[in-house]
Amino acid sequence: MRWLGLIIACSFIIISSCFIAYRSFQVLPWGILATSVTILRVPTDEVPQLSKELAWAAADGGEIFVTWANEHFSDFAVNWALHLKDVGVHNILVGAMDVGAAKASSTGGGGGGAQSLRSPLCFTLMSHDIPVFAMYERNANSTGLTKGDFGWGSPSFTKMGRQKVDLAHTFLSYGLNITLADSDAVFVADPRAFFASHPRADVLAHTDKLNSGLPVGDAGLEEAGAIHAVANIGLLVFRARPQTLAFVAAWREGLNQDPKAWDQTLFNQLLHIGRMTPEPAPSRLTRAWDDALLVGILPTASYSSGHVAYVSGLAAQKKLTQVMVHTTFQYGGTPGKRNRLREGMLWYDPPAYYAGPRFLSIDMQYPAIPPGIQTMGEEGMHAVQLAHLQGMLQQMLQIRAGMAMAVVLNRTFIMPKLMCLCDRYWAPLDRCRIPGAEAVPLPFTCPMDHVFEPGNLEQRMEGGEPLVPFREYSFLGNPRTPAVVKDDVVVLELASAAVNSPEGSSPLARSRATLRLPANSTNLGLQAALAAHEATHRIHVTDPLALWGGWEEQGANARMASRFLRSLGFWCCRKVPHGQDGGMGYADLLLNTQKALQRFQRL
Repeated sequence: MRWLGLIIACSFIIISSCFIAYRSFQVLPWGILATSVTILRVPTDEVPQLSKELAWAAADGGEIFVTWANEHFSDFAVNWALHLKDVGVHNILVGAMDVGAAKASSTGGGGGGAQSLRSPLCFTLMSHDIPVFAMYERNANSTGLTKGDFGWGSPSFTKMGRQKVDLAHTFLSYGLNITLADSDAVFVADPRAFFASHPRADVLAHTDKLNSGLPVGDAGLEEAGAIHAVANIGLLVFRARPQTLAFVAAWREGLNQDPKAWDQTLFNQLLHIGRMTPEPAPSRLTRAWDDALLVGILPTASYSSGHVAYVSGLAAQKKLTQVMVHTTFQYGGTPGKRNRLREGMLWYDPPAYYAGPRFLSIDMQYPAIPPGIQTMGEEGMHAVQLAHLQGMLQQMLQIRAGMAMAVVLNRTFIMPKLMCLCDRYWAPLDRCRIPGAEAVPLPFTCPMDHVFEPGNLEQRMEGGEPLVPFREYSFLGNPRTPAVVKDDVVVLELASAAVNSPEGSSPLARSRATLRLPANSTNLGLQAALAAHEATHRIHVTDPLALWGGWEEQGANARMASRFLRSLGFWCCRKVPHGQDGGMGYADLLLNTQKALQRFQRL
């Protein structure tokens, strides 16, 4: 009977944990946060729908931070919320677009071969005292949109935008100031003091600008003229004022009238209707929407697009604090976004992701840098673009060998840094940079998705192609990675190499054993040589291209080659006459190197 009582008690605790807790905060004079807890009792099979009571209970001083996600993006919403809590923001609400996002168990790992944050929003966020609300009707189980990837520009993508505008209108009608952010954005510093320093602004908006004219050290808003660049609605701060609510109502009405309209395009169009008057310096605010709405553009360097943050590194150049990163201007779909955040060490993964226990890393030989590349004019860029493609070929061959060795040894491959001489875009480049992105340093460490499709390395495919679990290039520098992974290393060197050759791309390893193997070692040779080191956390290969000789089994090399080719993206592109192709598929470059480079030289 005592056991029965214990079981009943535990069951009561588990069920109670599925009730949503909302907190109203009061700051005492000496700065201590007093907390009163109100329990809204919701059955375990339900998540509360949005209400004024719920919103105000989660708010702090009339301010609320909000994002939303469907099942596919639920791990992004968790990552978004946990990073906000890390920087001290607790007035958070997360909307679940479907039952799967709110509650349904998920076994997906979000890439990387380890279960990530794809657990139910309701339970994951509740465990961190972050409330979730349902954006779907009780008997509908979803908003009617896809539970998968929205797909940029797709009908689901445009419909999803309506959800955002409806949320903005609803929270403003509740009398709350709302910071509305996409779930693929991450706050790395507390933005509230900066927002509060511009109390007259009705709207503060993030921008797609790729550079900033502000001087080094200037942490203020962009100059008023920045409103003529494209405002990105992935981060919007709305103040609960009649004119703001009227603007959002007009935005919503415009979307309702045109089912194909894109919410961001219409937002920008509305800002430019009628008069648009910059305020006198030093405010940097602009009266937009026929002078009815006071708008400020957030500093590009601190509230960054994926390009500004991950390619140009503008915050460091301007000596400013990075506050927010939005994973725009990236490739590879959702896996590409996730990997970008991992590369920036801005993604929450479980401890098992970092602990391994079995990894393989490699040294890289990088291509020569053309002299004067940083300031070279367009006339010299054809040679630089050709050098970029040749350099990527050199790097891809080394990575392919390293990945093959990781597969043979049943280890997770740690991506090395990739060095790019040219940027990547969806249209022709200007001096190897996206037009307007003059701040990009050449060369630069390029994100993995500039060259690879990250999701294709671990996607199961027909034909028995091996999976290639991998970690991002910053993995060994991440403080979440255990010291034993960094230090417990066996180094593989060529038998003909100089003794004690340095571990060039991974200086973190301090004490290690060294094995010297002949060039062109096969899978069986590698397995035999490392049989006694299976428990070693990391194998580091100094010259993968020279050490790897392939599989002895028939067909294995072809299967690995097929997997690698499927994982490659493309480079775009050189300015060419209409009808010509100024880009290059990296798979084509690898398969038909001479022919591909000759074609490019003729452009």
